[in-house]
Order: sequence, then structure tokens, then C-alpha cells
Amino acid sequence: DDTDVTPMGTYTYEVAASNTTGFGPAVVSDPLTLGPAIELPYSCDFTEAEFGDWTLYDANGDGKKWQYRSNFKGLQSPTNSKADCDDWAITPGIRFTSDDKNYELSFTMTHNMRGEAFQSSFEVYLGSTPDADGMTTKIGEITNFYVSKANEDIPQTIAFGLPDGAGVYYIGFRCITPKDTPDVNSWGCTFKKIAVNEKESSAAAPAQPSDVAVTPASEGGLSATVSFTMPLMAMNGKQLPADNELTAILTSPAQTVQATGLPGTTQSLTVATVQGDNALTLQVNGQLEGEPLSLSTYTGVVLPKRVHDLTGVLSR
Repeated sequence: DDTDVTPMGTYTYEVAASNTTGFGPAVVSDPLTLGPAIELPYSCDFTEAEFGDWTLYDANGDGKKWQYRSNFKGLQSPTNSKADCDDWAITPGIRFTSDDKNYELSFTMTHNMRGEAFQSSFEVYLGSTPDADGMTTKIGEITNFYVSKANEDIPQTIAFGLPDGAGVYYIGFRCITPKDTPDVNSWGCTFKKIAVNEKESSAAAPAQPSDVAVTPASEGGLSATVSFTMPLMAMNGKQLPADNELTAILTSPAQTVQATGLPGTTQSLTVATVQGDNALTLQVNGQLEGEPLSLSTYTGVVLPKRVHDLTGVLSR
């Protein structure tokens, strides 16, 4: 047994049988991620060596997997025009030392094509083992992701608490991008600059809201409506008191609005916005302040690009 593997990394083992006359042909094992867990803060800029520490799973058996893109220094999700994706990219083990704290996962996402015709969707999980079965706690989701500008890195943050106390956990990115439809293409998304840090906020604070949907105003209007469900759980996974009212605060570059409601209730807030891209935050507070959820939307008129390949006919 190899019981002193350090540092943490991806290793292979070469095994050969031998007898008194010599050694037989060597066989190389599958790559294994071994070694002590990574200490916080964790950051991954996706060098080739860092990519080797991740675990990849093709859960639906369609032959598609996450891939390392050296030219983007990122991890690119798979696509499948004929079947819904179900594929995992899982971090190496990360040691979390305090179950009284919240933690923040941050990363950027981008597409190399702009517009709502090119979309991807994901779920993010926390688990105790680096495989799909071990990913038991869902901590976030990004659905129907697209970019207004090709190759623009869009920052994302997910706040979470520890479901089972301090220890070693793995974070799994699950690609659930649907197959092509007549209006939307299944598209690969590049993840970059993945980091995990400890926060000062309490793990007993309300979790982030769920079922979040952002709808920009139609016909060039400068507003957006955000619908969501108030959390039932605290960041540490424990039930919030059912009769304690929560306050949701939605902030845009133009306005801040709020609503109150009990855990598990459906809410909707409309906020004024500015022309173009808008960074929004949605935060739910109880007796303690929750972690803000970052959102984005484009509102206002869609400005046309410059005219190309213009031709003219001279007439007298």
C-alpha cells in the first residue's frame, strides 16, 4: 500500500508481475486522485496540472464529458444536440474546518456565442465523495445561461453552509443542458477562476432563495421582475422557524425594493433598471443576514450593430 502520497494530485501506478526469471509486461492503472485534502482558501485557474486533480463523469453514457480548454484556461461543459446532458466535474477534496461559518464558491462563466439562442444549464452540489452518488447536497443552480456579448466572463457566487459539520467535502458541477430545440442550441459553457473562501456570516442565517427567475420588461421597458421562493432552510441545512417572517431585498443599479413573507412562500419583486446590462442582487434576511445572490439581466432597447456588406446601385 502507498500510504504517504503527497502532495495531493493525480497519480498512476505501474504494476508488473515478476518471478525468478524476470518481470512481465507492465500495466498502468487508471488515474487516481490521491493525497491530503486542500486547505482553504482554494483557487483554481485551470492549468493543465490543476485540471488533472478534478474528477469527470459521463453519467448518462452519451460519450460526452467536461473538457480542459488550454486556450481559455477553463473547464468547458459538454453539449449534445440530441439528448439532455448529465455530466459531472468534481473538485478535489477541500477541508472545511468550521461548521459555524458560511462559505462562498465563486467562478466565472462564458459562451463563445452571444444571445438567447445559445444556452446551458447547471446544478452545483456538495458531497463527501468525488462521485455522482456522493453529491447529496444541492447548493446552487444556473439555468438557461447565455451571454449578451460573446466571450464575456460573467461572475457567479454561491454561498453555502456545511450539511454534516466540518470535514472534507467535494464540490460537483453537474451539466444538465437540454438537447437542441427549434429555438435554442445546446451550448458549451467555459468555467474559469473557481475559488472557495470562508465567509464571516453565520451558518444559521437563511439560505439563498430558490426557483429564481428574472424577467426583463417587454418592449424596451426599464424594469425587471424577479420571482422566487423564500428559503425553508438555514445555510447550515437546518429548518428555519416556520412562523418567523423573512425579508427579501432586491437591488439593481437604479432601485432597491423589498418584500416580506414566511419561509417557503412564493414572492415576486419588480425593480427599476437601466438601459443595457444590469447586475442585480437578491438577499433574504431573518434574525441574521443571509448571503446575497447575484443575478443579471438586459433591459431596454436592443441596439443594432453596424451595417455590414452594404451595396448600392447608382442611378441617374
